Amino acid sequence: MLMGKYIVEYDEKGCIGAGVCAAFSEKDWEIAANGKAVLKGGKFDEAKGLWVKEIDEQDLPANKQAAEGCPTLVIHIFNKETGEKIF
Repeated sequence: MLMGKYIVEYDEKGCIGAGVCAAFSEKDWEIAANGKAVLKGGKFDEAKGLWVKEIDEQDLPANKQAAEGCPTLVIHIFNKETGEKIF
């Protein structure tokens, strides 16, 4: 069975460095020296002005908690296949 793929989008400009994302998902998030979160393995999408990364089903729960806990709500998750916004 294939795992579902999801897209995480992150708007670094709005990040205040609260660190909630890194607390929930050390695998995908860390706080950089500049105090902002880093989406590990993410690629910058020039057109959107956002950091983007694909994740699998197994990484969805931690990233969903990261998105929900972010005080500035700059993390969004979409179902890659349907485009449905998960958070």
